[in-house]
Amino acid sequence: MATTDSPTSFDELRNDLYLELLQKFERRKDDRHRFAPIGTSKEVLRPDVLRCLFRSLDWSYPTDTGLSEEDFSATVNERDLHDFLAILIFSSCTVEDARTFTTELLVKDTFASDTFSLPTENRTLKLVFKEKVTRAKFLAHQAIFCPVVIHQGKEQRVVDLGRRRLPYLEETRLAQGGYGTVYKVKIARRHFYDHRNGTSNPGPLEVARKDYVISSQFPAASKEHDVLEKILASDRSCENIVDNFGSLAIGPDKYSLFMPLAICDLSAYMMDYHPIKPSTTQEKAAIILSAWGLARGLEFLHQGMKTPQGENLVCYHMDLKPSNILIFQGEDDRKIWKISDFGMARVKLRKTGDRIEKERDFNSWFVKRSKPGSEPTPTPTLALHGEGTYLAPESLASIPSMKTGSDVWSLGCVISVVFVYLEKGAEGVARYSEARSDHAKADGVDRFFLRDKGFGPFQAHPVVKYWHKRLILDGKQREPEEGKALKAMLHFLENDVFRDQAKRCGVDRVAKRLLETQEIYIMLGDPDKLKSRRELPDQGSMIKQILLSGLPPRRAIPEPGRYIGRWTLKTANPFKNCEISSDGSLVLFWTDTELTLFTSVSLSTEDVEAKPQGQWSLESENSNWIWKNIRLTDRYLIASTSGGTFQYGLKCYVFNLRGGRSVDASFARRKRFFSPLPEIADLAISPDSEVMACILHGKVGTEHRALLYIARVATPDQCTQTEELEWPATDIVELSFPTSDDIYLVVRPRVNIRSLEETATLIHICLKSKRLESVIIKSQGFDSGANVGLFTTFAPLYRQPSRCAVVTKEKRLYIQSLEEESHVPAIQADIKQYRILKLITGWDKGEMFAIGRHVASHNMILLQVHLPVSGVSGVSITELAQFPGLSYSDQFTEALGNIKWGKYILLAALMSANQRAIYKVKI
Repeated sequence: MATTDSPTSFDELRNDLYLELLQKFERRKDDRHRFAPIGTSKEVLRPDVLRCLFRSLDWSYPTDTGLSEEDFSATVNERDLHDFLAILIFSSCTVEDARTFTTELLVKDTFASDTFSLPTENRTLKLVFKEKVTRAKFLAHQAIFCPVVIHQGKEQRVVDLGRRRLPYLEETRLAQGGYGTVYKVKIARRHFYDHRNGTSNPGPLEVARKDYVISSQFPAASKEHDVLEKILASDRSCENIVDNFGSLAIGPDKYSLFMPLAICDLSAYMMDYHPIKPSTTQEKAAIILSAWGLARGLEFLHQGMKTPQGENLVCYHMDLKPSNILIFQGEDDRKIWKISDFGMARVKLRKTGDRIEKERDFNSWFVKRSKPGSEPTPTPTLALHGEGTYLAPESLASIPSMKTGSDVWSLGCVISVVFVYLEKGAEGVARYSEARSDHAKADGVDRFFLRDKGFGPFQAHPVVKYWHKRLILDGKQREPEEGKALKAMLHFLENDVFRDQAKRCGVDRVAKRLLETQEIYIMLGDPDKLKSRRELPDQGSMIKQILLSGLPPRRAIPEPGRYIGRWTLKTANPFKNCEISSDGSLVLFWTDTELTLFTSVSLSTEDVEAKPQGQWSLESENSNWIWKNIRLTDRYLIASTSGGTFQYGLKCYVFNLRGGRSVDASFARRKRFFSPLPEIADLAISPDSEVMACILHGKVGTEHRALLYIARVATPDQCTQTEELEWPATDIVELSFPTSDDIYLVVRPRVNIRSLEETATLIHICLKSKRLESVIIKSQGFDSGANVGLFTTFAPLYRQPSRCAVVTKEKRLYIQSLEEESHVPAIQADIKQYRILKLITGWDKGEMFAIGRHVASHNMILLQVHLPVSGVSGVSITELAQFPGLSYSDQFTEALGNIKWGKYILLAALMSANQRAIYKVKI
């Protein structure tokens, strides 16, 4: 650090100051992007340093400067020339250059601050420095000391990046759309200014930045540009509209918009972050409340926006879809859905006196990029021929007449998908999309209506009505009041939203209906309120009940002496999933941030309540990460995360559950790993706890490709084997690691548009031989009424890793060899009277267990499956026990256990009515 009051030569002092400035640069090792943060020059060129610098100029002859060292310091400060002087010093100027700076810019009373403001030009420097080399060196380094400051809600312009530096500490590309590319950027301290309170960011600020290429038809001085500035500066006081953090115009053709950084978008939330359906009515109510907020946001977009001049701004979104709905963390663990990209379509300014200006197409101001790689299924931005899944029928007109009602249609589509997600999870959303596009009259296009190829009106999509009907029936079977609420909501969409534009309802009515539905779901979680709401059954219901009462109940009766244990979890935590170790010795439930572990000690035979033996929360890490994938063995727990800011892609925690001083499993020993690989989509651990397998979100060129990543559990950041797959990670619906040497993958079923035949791919990878085998399971014709996907479950046969039992559509069993040259014939058999959801490999050849139900019942039962030995014999099934309180629509996981006191099946479940339970059945 340059400090002393003793005489120092100018060259020595300049070199010391050069190094001190360099140490304070951000990204100092990157010559192209390094910059001096705001205030750096003033921090280094303190008054004592300036006095020392003045003395080092060695005025060896009398001068008429009239300056003392105190005057020198005070004038630099008064005229705000710290950055100018710092540029000279960092340019390794000579003592003569420093003297010239003093005489020309400090002594003269004619100094004009506007003339010498930074960044400057060569012609301005000529007024001070005669030497060409001095000017060239100054211009080469001035950008470092001229970083851009982003101003909240305002536009900043940079003519040339050769004269300015961007204030980013880090930036990561997130996504690319038709018009812009989105980045996650970290803005340096004091480089984001909020004019509303006159403050700058006290620490690094992480935001999202969307970059556009400006059309040549959109000059900066045009009237269109004035409209753009009004839009970006408009009032966005609604919490469901993404805030504008400012904009930056760079040169003639680049434009960047800044906005808050979201957790994820709605599509990623449903399909990737939370693929399992919500398990409690509180969680469902919270999501419906978020959808209500979305409707309020759209209403504000249409009617509530104003420019800074007080003009009403009418904005049509024109592209509302799950990927344009961003999710932010609110208070009390509330998720806020916000509309983004809302200025990217058509806008109008409504002047005083209701005079409306010409409608302007925002997108026309920017260059459309070449089509990006296909998005992961099942929610593509565009369907076949570029026709959007969520767009209204009027979007197909040669001269589109899309207005606010077009956004209402899109909102209705989003709500329909959300209610499918609430009941069926990500897999249901995928099948809903496939069912719409697979319809005979859909031409392979995924939309919410069918197009009339003649001159008739559009037709409401029958698949939408069919799925709505199934959702209503499922809800009614759980609780009649839920069925009524679903019927009112979904029929409202069919009758008031999915109709001709002129008769379509307004967004305010959609918001009202959502709020009414949300209130009912709140009531469903309160037994007292639910009881008071229930109505007496009508006469028809009473007659039906009397008739059914005379029928014997169809339920599995446990064999004499068979033990069935059931323990409930009393915690109110909003668990989103559960996991059982492969040996059936440990159970884990988790929320977005908290892990709750149960062991054999938790399941006392004298108590019906399971007591947690360990808990650990991500909140202790002071991050905004959430748990995404969790796998468990008797020794290790591996958990991957999503969200957060500027993390590496591959990020996971490894808990050594058997380590530490605790006799029982605990979270005491853990490690966190990072790797610059893509994000984890799914993971699995081998039964011996030695090896882990991950499916990563990879990309080859513009195509999304999954990457199978193998590593040791102890060192997950050190890869031992990789395999590039031909499908995107979102299409790998199951990853299994049943033995220490064998990995299985299931690829999302696909439908051939011409033949309507559905196929699913099952892949076996042998780690020893590094051999990859696959088999394609085909549907037996097209089942238009099926509400379940082709693939249901599979399990490898006992000590035959290349042979698997596969159940399709819950009712057909295949026993298939994955070896290419296998001489063992495949076996196919219908499963009569039962619907199978899960298969569990038994301990003996030819024996399996299953979790299923009777065809006419939703009660789940434990079954023993005796596998057929020929291609024509049937499937023999024995009922072992019924799981009390467990229903077909509940979410559960299971495992086989074997201890010296006997064999058992352990099952953990998230059930309706906010119940969670652990079951144990002795075999």
